[in-house]
Amino acid sequence: MGGRAAFIDAAAQAGTEDARTFLTLYRSLPAAEQRAITLQDLCLRCDLKATDLVGSMMGSLIIQQNNYALIKSAMARPDIMDANINLALGDSDLALEAQKLQFQIAGFIKGEGKQIVNLTQNVQGTGILSFEDDSHQSTASVKAEGKPVAPSTSEPTPFDADGELVVQPS
Repeated sequence: MGGRAAFIDAAAQAGTEDARTFLTLYRSLPAAEQRAITLQDLCLRCDLKATDLVGSMMGSLIIQQNNYALIKSAMARPDIMDANINLALGDSDLALEAQKLQFQIAGFIKGEGKQIVNLTQNVQGTGILSFEDDSHQSTASVKAEGKPVAPSTSEPTPFDADGELVVQPS
């Protein structure tokens, strides 16, 4: 992904004030000038810094790419499961591990280690774009009556194999 057309499309999708200002100027230019002008020259004319413009567009691009990855993963899951089942039915060295995974998925045996649930991320809720103190709370800082609870943001939340919330010591 890249190039002028992709950048203009990303700016349009971002919908930020900086992106709207940039697009208004860009679209007002004749086609020949649109093809020739540099990002830096456009930003100078808009009284914007190129880094600020790109930064203003990142939140929506990150969310869009996360959603694309989730869809791609979900669509591949049936093929992945079929491959794992075929491996589990075979006699290779990996068959036992594949069988164990199938039993864990079915809930017949307890899983090991930690798993991450809720893989979607609210970018602004995780503090990626904001450095405000109150924009992000870690799992360890969120408590209710002495018991850990899931954070109010949609950040990934660690749970152990029994489904108990894992709280990392501060």
